[in-house]
Amino acid sequence: MPEWIDYLLKVNLSIALFYGGYYLFLRKLTFYLLNRCYFIMGLLFSALYPLVDLSMFFAKENSAGRSEMQIMTWDDLLSIIPPKVDLWNIITLLFSSVVALLTLRFLLRLFSLSKIHQKSTVAIFESCRYRQVWLDIPPFSFWKSIYLNKSLHTERDLREILKHEIEHVKQLHTIDVLLVEIASLCCWFNPIIWLTRSAIKENLEFLTDHKVLQSGVDKKKYQYSLVNLNSRTISPELSNHFNFNALKRRIAMMNKKKSSQLHLSKYVFIVPAITISAMVFTISKAYQEDGKLINAGLSHVTPNASNKHEKEETLGTAIQEKDRPKELPKVAFQNGRKKAKMLTIRSKNQVQPLLVLDGVVLKEDEDINAINPNDIASINVLKDRAATAMYGSMGKNGVILITTKYK
Repeated sequence: MPEWIDYLLKVNLSIALFYGGYYLFLRKLTFYLLNRCYFIMGLLFSALYPLVDLSMFFAKENSAGRSEMQIMTWDDLLSIIPPKVDLWNIITLLFSSVVALLTLRFLLRLFSLSKIHQKSTVAIFESCRYRQVWLDIPPFSFWKSIYLNKSLHTERDLREILKHEIEHVKQLHTIDVLLVEIASLCCWFNPIIWLTRSAIKENLEFLTDHKVLQSGVDKKKYQYSLVNLNSRTISPELSNHFNFNALKRRIAMMNKKKSSQLHLSKYVFIVPAITISAMVFTISKAYQEDGKLINAGLSHVTPNASNKHEKEETLGTAIQEKDRPKELPKVAFQNGRKKAKMLTIRSKNQVQPLLVLDGVVLKEDEDINAINPNDIASINVLKDRAATAMYGSMGKNGVILITTKYK
Protein backbone atom coordinates (compact mmCIF):
# COMPACT_ATOMS: atom_id res chain seq x y z
CA MET A 1 0.00 0.00 0.00
CA PRO A 2 1.41 3.43 -0.95
CA GLU A 3 2.33 5.77 1.89
CA TRP A 4 -0.18 8.43 0.86
CA ILE A 5 -3.06 5.97 1.19
CA ASP A 6 -1.87 4.94 4.65
CA TYR A 7 -1.68 8.65 5.56
CA LEU A 8 -5.20 9.37 4.28
CA LEU A 9 -6.64 6.38 6.14
CA LYS A 10 -5.21 7.69 9.41
CA VAL A 11 -6.42 11.23 8.71
CA ASN A 12 -9.97 10.13 7.91
CA LEU A 13 -10.09 7.76 10.88
CA SER A 14 -9.22 10.67 13.18
CA ILE A 15 -11.77 12.97 11.51
CA ALA A 16 -14.45 10.32 11.94
CA LEU A 17 -13.59 9.93 15.64
CA PHE A 18 -13.75 13.68 16.25
CA TYR A 19 -17.07 14.01 14.45
CA GLY A 20 -18.48 11.03 16.35
CA GLY A 21 -17.45 12.61 19.63
CA TYR A 22 -19.14 15.88 18.65
CA TYR A 23 -22.33 14.25 17.40
CA LEU A 24 -22.77 11.96 20.40
CA PHE A 25 -21.70 14.20 23.26
CA LEU A 26 -21.18 17.87 22.31
CA ARG A 27 -23.75 18.75 19.65
CA LYS A 28 -26.51 19.74 22.06
CA LEU A 29 -24.31 21.78 24.38
CA THR A 30 -24.30 25.59 24.30
CA PHE A 31 -20.51 25.87 24.57
CA TYR A 32 -20.21 27.05 20.98
CA LEU A 33 -16.76 28.59 21.34
CA LEU A 34 -15.39 25.38 22.82
CA ASN A 35 -16.98 23.42 19.98
CA ARG A 36 -15.27 25.73 17.51
CA CYS A 37 -11.90 25.08 19.15
CA TYR A 38 -12.71 21.36 19.23
CA PHE A 39 -13.26 21.26 15.46
CA ILE A 40 -10.15 23.30 14.63
CA MET A 41 -7.99 21.16 16.89
CA GLY A 42 -9.55 18.01 15.43
CA LEU A 43 -8.74 18.98 11.84
CA LEU A 44 -5.20 20.08 12.64
CA PHE A 45 -4.49 17.01 14.77
CA SER A 46 -5.88 14.70 12.07
CA ALA A 47 -3.60 16.25 9.46
CA LEU A 48 -0.43 16.21 11.58
CA TYR A 49 -0.44 13.13 13.81
CA PRO A 50 0.12 10.58 10.99
CA LEU A 51 3.38 12.40 10.19
CA VAL A 52 4.82 11.55 13.61
CA ASP A 53 7.05 8.49 13.48
CA LEU A 54 6.50 6.55 16.69
CA SER A 55 8.83 3.71 15.77
CA MET A 56 11.71 5.55 17.46
CA PHE A 57 10.05 4.99 20.84
CA PHE A 58 10.18 1.22 20.33
CA ALA A 59 13.60 0.98 18.75
CA LYS A 60 15.41 0.39 22.06
CA GLU A 61 12.84 -2.09 23.23
CA ASN A 62 13.26 -4.24 20.14
CA SER A 63 16.98 -3.69 19.61
CA ALA A 64 17.89 -6.66 21.81
CA GLY A 65 16.26 -9.05 19.38
CA ARG A 66 18.06 -7.75 16.29
CA SER A 67 20.88 -10.27 16.56
CA GLU A 68 18.55 -13.25 16.77
CA MET A 69 18.24 -15.62 13.84
CA GLN A 70 14.87 -16.11 12.20
CA ILE A 71 13.95 -18.93 9.85
CA MET A 72 11.03 -18.25 7.58
CA THR A 73 9.42 -19.79 4.54
CA TRP A 74 9.36 -18.33 1.04
CA ASP A 75 5.67 -17.53 1.52
CA ASP A 76 6.55 -15.46 4.59
CA LEU A 77 8.99 -13.45 2.49
CA LEU A 78 6.37 -12.83 -0.17
CA SER A 79 4.01 -11.53 2.51
CA ILE A 80 6.65 -8.97 3.49
CA ILE A 81 7.39 -7.97 -0.11
CA PRO A 82 3.99 -8.05 -1.81
CA PRO A 83 3.89 -8.16 -5.61
CA LYS A 84 3.56 -4.83 -7.36
CA VAL A 85 0.20 -4.31 -9.00
CA ASP A 86 -1.04 -1.65 -11.35
CA LEU A 87 -4.17 -1.18 -9.25
CA TRP A 88 -2.45 1.34 -6.97
CA ASN A 89 -1.41 3.38 -9.99
CA ILE A 90 -5.02 3.45 -11.18
CA ILE A 91 -6.27 4.45 -7.72
CA THR A 92 -3.64 7.17 -7.52
CA LEU A 93 -4.64 8.54 -10.92
CA LEU A 94 -8.36 8.54 -10.09
CA PHE A 95 -7.83 10.13 -6.68
CA SER A 96 -5.54 12.81 -8.08
CA SER A 97 -8.01 13.59 -10.85
CA VAL A 98 -10.88 14.15 -8.42
CA VAL A 99 -8.67 16.28 -6.13
CA ALA A 100 -7.60 18.35 -9.14
CA LEU A 101 -11.23 18.92 -10.18
CA LEU A 102 -12.31 19.87 -6.66
CA THR A 103 -9.32 22.19 -6.31
CA LEU A 104 -10.24 23.87 -9.61
CA ARG A 105 -13.81 24.25 -8.35
CA PHE A 106 -12.51 25.76 -5.10
CA LEU A 107 -10.35 28.26 -6.99
CA LEU A 108 -13.29 29.22 -9.20
CA ARG A 109 -15.32 30.01 -6.08
CA LEU A 110 -12.55 32.23 -4.79
CA PHE A 111 -12.41 33.91 -8.18
CA SER A 112 -16.17 34.53 -8.14
CA LEU A 113 -15.84 36.11 -4.69
CA SER A 114 -13.08 38.37 -5.97
CA LYS A 115 -15.31 39.46 -8.87
CA ILE A 116 -18.11 40.31 -6.45
CA HIS A 117 -15.63 42.29 -4.35
CA GLN A 118 -14.37 44.23 -7.37
CA LYS A 119 -17.88 45.17 -8.47
CA SER A 120 -19.00 46.22 -4.97
CA THR A 121 -18.63 49.67 -3.43
CA VAL A 122 -17.96 50.78 0.14
CA ALA A 123 -21.09 51.95 2.01
CA ILE A 124 -22.09 52.82 5.59
CA PHE A 125 -25.35 52.17 7.40
CA GLU A 126 -25.69 53.62 10.92
CA SER A 127 -21.90 53.68 11.39
CA CYS A 128 -21.62 50.06 10.14
CA ARG A 129 -19.28 49.67 7.20
CA TYR A 130 -20.16 47.17 4.46
CA ARG A 131 -19.80 46.67 0.71
CA GLN A 132 -22.83 47.39 -1.43
CA VAL A 133 -23.45 44.82 -4.15
CA TRP A 134 -25.93 45.19 -6.96
CA LEU A 135 -26.72 41.51 -7.42
CA ASP A 136 -29.81 39.68 -6.21
CA ILE A 137 -27.97 37.72 -3.51
CA PRO A 138 -28.49 37.35 0.25
CA PRO A 139 -26.08 39.04 2.70
CA PHE A 140 -22.82 37.25 3.44
CA SER A 141 -19.39 37.93 4.85
CA PHE A 142 -15.95 36.77 3.79
CA TRP A 143 -12.79 37.49 5.76
CA LYS A 144 -13.18 41.13 6.93
CA SER A 145 -15.85 42.30 4.50
CA ILE A 146 -19.65 42.22 4.57
CA TYR A 147 -21.54 42.08 1.29
CA LEU A 148 -25.23 42.91 0.90
CA ASN A 149 -27.72 44.60 -1.41
CA LYS A 150 -29.35 47.31 0.70
CA SER A 151 -32.32 47.66 -1.64
CA LEU A 152 -33.49 44.11 -0.85
CA HIS A 153 -33.97 44.67 2.90
CA THR A 154 -35.85 46.95 5.28
CA GLU A 155 -33.94 49.14 7.72
CA ARG A 156 -35.00 46.97 10.67
CA ASP A 157 -33.69 43.84 8.97
CA LEU A 158 -30.50 45.60 7.96
CA ARG A 159 -29.66 46.33 11.60
CA GLU A 160 -30.00 42.66 12.56
CA ILE A 161 -28.17 41.46 9.45
CA LEU A 162 -25.20 43.74 10.01
CA LYS A 163 -24.95 42.82 13.69
CA HIS A 164 -24.90 39.16 12.68
CA GLU A 165 -22.31 39.55 9.92
CA ILE A 166 -20.11 41.82 12.05
CA GLU A 167 -19.74 38.97 14.54
CA HIS A 168 -18.65 36.64 11.72
CA VAL A 169 -16.04 39.20 10.70
CA LYS A 170 -14.80 39.98 14.21
CA GLN A 171 -14.30 36.31 15.07
CA LEU A 172 -12.64 35.48 11.70
CA HIS A 173 -14.99 32.58 10.97
CA THR A 174 -13.63 32.45 7.42
CA ILE A 175 -10.59 30.63 8.83
CA ASP A 176 -12.78 27.72 9.98
CA VAL A 177 -14.61 27.61 6.65
CA LEU A 178 -11.43 27.59 4.57
CA LEU A 179 -9.81 24.98 6.83
CA VAL A 180 -12.63 22.48 6.42
CA GLU A 181 -12.95 23.26 2.70
CA ILE A 182 -9.28 22.41 2.16
CA ALA A 183 -9.69 19.22 4.22
CA SER A 184 -12.66 18.19 2.09
CA LEU A 185 -10.54 18.52 -1.07
CA CYS A 186 -8.26 15.68 0.04
CA CYS A 187 -10.87 13.66 1.96
CA TRP A 188 -13.67 13.94 -0.60
CA PHE A 189 -14.32 10.18 -0.56
CA ASN A 190 -15.15 10.21 3.16
CA PRO A 191 -18.80 11.14 3.89
CA ILE A 192 -17.79 12.11 7.44
CA ILE A 193 -15.81 15.11 6.18
CA TRP A 194 -18.97 16.52 4.57
CA LEU A 195 -20.90 16.01 7.81
CA THR A 196 -18.04 17.72 9.66
CA ARG A 197 -18.16 20.57 7.15
CA SER A 198 -21.89 21.11 7.81
CA ALA A 199 -21.43 20.80 11.57
CA ILE A 200 -18.65 23.43 11.60
CA LYS A 201 -20.71 25.94 9.61
CA GLU A 202 -23.76 25.26 11.76
CA ASN A 203 -21.79 25.77 14.97
CA LEU A 204 -20.46 29.08 13.63
CA GLU A 205 -24.04 30.24 13.16
CA PHE A 206 -24.89 29.16 16.72
CA LEU A 207 -21.87 31.06 18.04
CA THR A 208 -22.77 34.18 16.05
CA ASP A 209 -26.42 34.11 17.15
CA HIS A 210 -25.28 33.76 20.75
CA LYS A 211 -22.95 36.77 20.46
CA VAL A 212 -25.65 38.90 18.83
CA LEU A 213 -28.15 38.12 21.58
CA GLN A 214 -25.50 38.87 24.22
CA SER A 215 -25.11 42.36 22.75
CA GLY A 216 -28.63 43.22 23.90
CA VAL A 217 -30.69 42.46 20.78
CA ASP A 218 -34.26 41.42 21.47
CA LYS A 219 -34.48 37.66 20.97
CA LYS A 220 -37.94 37.61 19.34
CA LYS A 221 -37.18 40.47 16.95
CA TYR A 222 -33.94 38.81 15.96
CA GLN A 223 -35.67 35.50 15.29
CA TYR A 224 -38.37 37.24 13.24
CA SER A 225 -35.66 38.89 11.16
CA LEU A 226 -34.30 35.43 10.41
CA VAL A 227 -37.70 34.24 9.25
CA ASN A 228 -38.45 37.37 7.22
CA LEU A 229 -35.13 37.37 5.41
CA ASN A 230 -35.79 36.42 1.80
CA SER A 231 -33.06 34.12 0.41
CA ARG A 232 -33.76 34.41 -3.29
CA THR A 233 -30.51 32.83 -4.45
CA ILE A 234 -27.74 30.77 -2.94
CA SER A 235 -24.83 32.56 -1.28
CA PRO A 236 -21.23 31.71 -2.15
CA GLU A 237 -20.36 28.50 -0.33
CA LEU A 238 -17.08 29.87 1.03
CA SER A 239 -18.86 32.70 2.82
CA ASN A 240 -20.64 33.13 6.14
CA HIS A 241 -24.18 34.07 5.26
CA PHE A 242 -27.41 35.07 6.94
CA ASN A 243 -29.87 32.52 5.52
CA PHE A 244 -32.44 29.82 6.20
CA ASN A 245 -30.02 26.90 6.51
CA ALA A 246 -30.91 24.91 9.63
CA LEU A 247 -33.11 27.84 10.70
CA LYS A 248 -35.32 25.69 12.88
CA ARG A 249 -32.34 24.29 14.77
CA ARG A 250 -30.77 27.73 15.13
CA ILE A 251 -33.93 29.12 16.73
CA ALA A 252 -34.17 26.06 18.97
CA MET A 253 -30.58 26.56 20.16
CA MET A 254 -31.26 30.25 20.86
CA ASN A 255 -34.15 29.24 23.10
CA LYS A 256 -32.22 26.39 24.71
CA LYS A 257 -31.26 26.68 28.35
CA LYS A 258 -27.56 27.29 28.91
CA SER A 259 -25.66 24.06 29.47
CA SER A 260 -24.46 23.32 32.99
CA GLN A 261 -20.78 23.79 33.79
CA LEU A 262 -20.68 20.12 34.70
CA HIS A 263 -20.84 19.31 30.99
CA LEU A 264 -17.40 20.85 30.58
CA SER A 265 -16.04 17.57 31.92
CA LYS A 266 -17.07 15.96 28.62
CA TYR A 267 -14.35 17.90 26.83
CA VAL A 268 -11.79 16.83 29.42
CA PHE A 269 -12.47 13.14 28.74
CA ILE A 270 -13.54 13.13 25.09
CA VAL A 271 -10.58 14.99 23.59
CA PRO A 272 -7.85 12.80 25.19
CA ALA A 273 -9.89 9.65 24.47
CA ILE A 274 -10.18 10.52 20.77
CA THR A 275 -6.54 11.51 20.36
CA ILE A 276 -5.35 8.34 22.08
CA SER A 277 -7.73 6.19 20.03
CA ALA A 278 -6.48 7.78 16.81
CA MET A 279 -2.86 7.20 17.78
CA VAL A 280 -3.42 3.55 18.71
CA PHE A 281 -3.38 2.65 15.03
CA THR A 282 -0.07 4.46 14.53
CA ILE A 283 1.46 2.84 17.62
CA SER A 284 0.38 -0.64 16.55
CA LYS A 285 1.71 0.14 13.09
CA ALA A 286 5.08 1.03 14.63
CA TYR A 287 5.18 -2.30 16.46
CA GLN A 288 4.24 -4.13 13.29
CA GLU A 289 6.88 -2.39 11.19
CA ASP A 290 9.58 -2.85 13.80
CA GLY A 291 8.77 -6.54 14.05
CA LYS A 292 9.16 -7.15 10.33
CA LEU A 293 11.99 -9.16 8.94
CA ILE A 294 13.93 -6.08 7.84
CA ASN A 295 14.12 -4.96 11.46
CA ALA A 296 15.61 -8.23 12.60
CA GLY A 297 19.16 -7.12 11.84
CA LEU A 298 20.82 -10.13 10.18
CA SER A 299 18.49 -13.09 9.66
CA HIS A 300 18.65 -16.24 7.63
CA VAL A 301 15.63 -17.30 5.58
CA THR A 302 15.17 -20.54 3.71
CA PRO A 303 12.78 -21.01 0.80
CA ASN A 304 11.09 -24.01 2.37
CA ALA A 305 10.37 -25.03 5.94
CA SER A 306 12.20 -28.32 5.36
CA ASN A 307 15.47 -26.45 4.79
CA LYS A 308 15.63 -24.94 8.27
CA HIS A 309 18.90 -26.76 9.04
CA GLU A 310 20.56 -25.76 5.81
CA LYS A 311 24.06 -24.38 6.30
CA GLU A 312 24.06 -20.59 6.66
CA GLU A 313 26.18 -18.51 4.39
CA THR A 314 28.46 -15.93 5.92
CA LEU A 315 28.80 -12.38 4.69
CA GLY A 316 31.95 -11.44 2.85
CA THR A 317 33.93 -8.27 3.22
CA ALA A 318 31.77 -5.15 3.09
CA ILE A 319 31.89 -3.41 -0.25
CA GLN A 320 32.06 0.35 -0.08
CA GLU A 321 29.56 2.27 -2.18
CA LYS A 322 32.33 3.89 -4.24
CA ASP A 323 33.76 0.45 -5.11
CA ARG A 324 30.49 -1.00 -6.39
CA PRO A 325 30.11 -1.27 -10.17
CA LYS A 326 27.57 1.02 -11.80
CA GLU A 327 26.12 -1.77 -13.92
CA LEU A 328 25.42 -5.38 -13.06
CA PRO A 329 23.70 -8.22 -14.94
CA LYS A 330 20.03 -8.57 -14.22
CA VAL A 331 18.72 -12.05 -13.41
CA ALA A 332 15.08 -13.01 -13.88
CA PHE A 333 13.41 -16.39 -13.94
CA GLN A 334 11.11 -17.79 -16.57
CA ASN A 335 10.15 -21.47 -16.25
CA GLY A 336 13.01 -22.03 -13.83
CA ARG A 337 15.74 -20.65 -16.13
CA LYS A 338 17.85 -17.50 -15.90
CA LYS A 339 18.06 -14.66 -18.38
CA ALA A 340 20.81 -12.04 -18.14
CA LYS A 341 20.44 -8.36 -19.06
CA MET A 342 22.19 -5.14 -18.10
CA LEU A 343 20.82 -3.05 -15.24
CA THR A 344 21.73 0.46 -14.08
CA ILE A 345 21.69 0.80 -10.31
CA ARG A 346 19.72 3.84 -9.15
CA SER A 347 19.35 5.09 -5.61
CA LYS A 348 15.70 5.80 -4.75
CA ASN A 349 13.83 6.67 -1.60
CA GLN A 350 12.20 3.26 -1.21
CA VAL A 351 9.70 2.33 1.41
CA GLN A 352 10.31 -1.41 1.09
CA PRO A 353 13.74 -3.05 1.59
CA LEU A 354 16.23 -3.30 -1.25
CA LEU A 355 16.03 -6.62 -3.14
CA VAL A 356 19.31 -8.13 -4.36
CA LEU A 357 19.24 -11.27 -6.52
CA ASP A 358 22.64 -12.99 -6.88
CA GLY A 359 24.39 -9.68 -6.28
CA VAL A 360 22.13 -7.73 -8.63
CA VAL A 361 19.89 -4.95 -7.35
CA LEU A 362 16.35 -5.46 -8.62
CA LYS A 363 14.28 -2.59 -9.99
CA GLU A 364 11.08 -1.45 -8.32
CA ASP A 365 8.91 -2.75 -11.17
CA GLU A 366 10.36 -6.28 -11.01
CA ASP A 367 8.04 -8.82 -9.43
CA ILE A 368 9.59 -11.11 -6.85
CA ASN A 369 6.96 -13.73 -7.70
CA ALA A 370 8.76 -14.28 -10.99
CA ILE A 371 11.49 -16.14 -9.07
CA ASN A 372 11.05 -19.87 -8.77
CA PRO A 373 11.30 -20.68 -5.03
CA ASN A 374 12.83 -24.08 -5.89
CA ASP A 375 15.85 -22.22 -7.32
CA ILE A 376 16.53 -20.37 -4.06
CA ALA A 377 19.54 -21.50 -2.07
CA SER A 378 19.30 -18.98 0.78
CA ILE A 379 18.03 -15.57 1.78
CA ASN A 380 19.84 -13.18 4.10
CA VAL A 381 18.37 -10.00 5.52
CA LEU A 382 20.52 -7.01 6.46
CA LYS A 383 19.66 -3.81 8.30
CA ASP A 384 21.31 -0.70 9.67
CA ARG A 385 25.11 -0.61 9.33
CA ALA A 386 25.39 -4.04 7.73
CA ALA A 387 23.02 -2.92 4.95
CA THR A 388 24.46 0.55 4.38
CA ALA A 389 28.04 -0.75 4.48
CA MET A 390 27.38 -2.95 1.46
CA TYR A 391 24.83 -0.87 -0.48
CA GLY A 392 25.17 2.66 0.82
CA SER A 393 22.06 4.83 1.01
CA MET A 394 20.08 2.29 -1.03
CA GLY A 395 20.18 -0.06 1.94
CA LYS A 396 18.80 2.37 4.51
CA ASN A 397 15.44 0.53 4.56
CA GLY A 398 17.09 -2.88 4.84
CA VAL A 399 18.44 -5.32 2.25
CA ILE A 400 17.17 -8.78 1.32
CA LEU A 401 19.95 -10.88 -0.28
CA ILE A 402 18.54 -13.71 -2.39
CA THR A 403 21.06 -16.34 -3.49
CA THR A 404 20.09 -18.92 -6.11
CA LYS A 405 21.51 -22.36 -6.83
CA TYR A 406 22.79 -21.10 -10.18
CA LYS A 407 25.23 -18.56 -8.77
